[in-house]
Amino acid sequence: MFCRILVVRGGAVGDFIVTLPVWAALRRAFPNTELGGLVSADRGELGKYAGVFEHYRCLDDLEWASFFVPAGELDERAVEWLSGFDAIISYLHDPDGVWEENVKRVWRGEWISGPGSPPDNENRSISKKLLKPLKAWGIAGANSEPCLTLPNQADSLHALGAHPGSGSRAKNWPETCWEQFLQHSLVIEHGGILLIAGEAEQDRLGWIESMVGNQGEIHFGKSLLETAHALRQCRLFVGHDSGITHLAAALGVRCVVLWGETNRDVWRPPQDHVMVLEGGKGLKEISVDAVLAAVAAVGSR
Repeated sequence: MFCRILVVRGGAVGDFIVTLPVWAALRRAFPNTELGGLVSADRGELGKYAGVFEHYRCLDDLEWASFFVPAGELDERAVEWLSGFDAIISYLHDPDGVWEENVKRVWRGEWISGPGSPPDNENRSISKKLLKPLKAWGIAGANSEPCLTLPNQADSLHALGAHPGSGSRAKNWPETCWEQFLQHSLVIEHGGILLIAGEAEQDRLGWIESMVGNQGEIHFGKSLLETAHALRQCRLFVGHDSGITHLAAALGVRCVVLWGETNRDVWRPPQDHVMVLEGGKGLKEISVDAVLAAVAAVGSR
């Protein structure tokens, strides 16, 4: 039906991970079709390495800037790359239609617009919402669980992976709770700890280093692909409502997720190997003992 299909998806790491079922559904429906990704930052490197798609470009590159300017002077290299696809599914937030109009000025093919920012008030998994537009091509009932398989996956190296941050401090468990948890004998006895820190945690590196001590190592300033490799070597992961948590879950790592006020039905990782903990009145209500018990339960599965 199609020779090449391009999926356009911006946003943070979590936005990319929850869109993985779209590429997977297209792969199953059109096994002889090459897939592409026009994605943010370093998502493309990870997606191609894991076989999610064959072709990618970075949406943040300057060559795409003019596509978001009304009647912009479009970059010839970008136009040429788009011409290689005969179908595009765009999940970009494009309220004024500038992106779509510019693409259609220079490209001809089958176009589907997906939800750029689906509303939280519909209590359904975000991945299921993203799959819905594929019904236009007769694709229904696709698996909505994000899954990411790395070739040549290494054996477990770290007993516990943890990400004590997120894109918003409001989503974070209190630092004092993290300190008590990581210093507990049950955690230490499990073995080496890998603490993951992203750009949002740059100003807290000193605190993170003080928690690790000689118990493990810090993973900071690495690409998403490098982070995926590191997560895949963890036997268990503890984190917040964040893109890194979604990545760990998609890689098949058993997870304990400390959940805040985000709509759980929409945004939680849906995999069976994920346990979500919620406090009655927010993250502060999640006790250290509850997290330790969850780690013990998930670790024994």
